[in-house]
Amino acid sequence: MVNQEIVGGIEIAVNRGYSVDDAMISFYNAGYDRNEIEEAARYVKSKKEKFVEETKEQKDKPEEKKKERKIKHQRKKKNQKQNKMFQNINPTKEEI
Repeated sequence: MVNQEIVGGIEIAVNRGYSVDDAMISFYNAGYDRNEIEEAARYVKSKKEKFVEETKEQKDKPEEKKKERKIKHQRKKKNQKQNKMFQNINPTKEEI
């Protein structure tokens, strides 16, 4: 189980602009167990990576939606154009 005290300390340090490694050194110097520090650091890094990945996905989504809308619009225009061409080529019953 991850030591939440160490996790919290590392997160505070990172939020203040320190690196995870700098925070780890502080915990080493304070006498905390090396394995607990490393486990907490891995936990914090994985949380940070997930956050960055989710943030990137959220930024990418508007672009994807915009592309999808553009493609749908292009298809709709193409279909409308084809329908007009078809109507001009094939007379309706009334025209016959």
